Amino acid sequence: MDLVRATRPDDVGVSVSYPLPGTKFFDRVQAQLGAKTNWADSGDISMMFQGAYTDQFYRALHDYLHAEVDSWSVRRQSSSASPASEPVTEASPHALWTRVLQLERTCRRAIPAPSLRMPGDLVQLQPVRGASAG
Repeated sequence: MDLVRATRPDDVGVSVSYPLPGTKFFDRVQAQLGAKTNWADSGDISMMFQGAYTDQFYRALHDYLHAEVDSWSVRRQSSSASPASEPVTEASPHALWTRVLQLERTCRRAIPAPSLRMPGDLVQLQPVRGASAG
């Protein structure tokens, strides 16, 4: 998220990690894959293995990042628009970020799958100050 905010791309693509055969990641989650052996077996932003958070959290984060990037494009087209003048709606970056923060607390898995735990894997999300999302 910091990279997206710092680079302010024109567009962004978001997906969850996909375990490719022959990688250490695949070896770590292979037992959880079951019948899902191809990315086409899993919907967009659907986990094929037990991650640190539920699908609901990752979908909310996806929605927020797209709304944030889209808001920059709108502001570029209308240079008079400012974050303060934009209404906070259910689909606004601010509202979507608030939802991400709420879900971060409720969708975090209590105990990540042992094969996925790595030191420093999880970070605490913080409200954004001075940006359109906060």
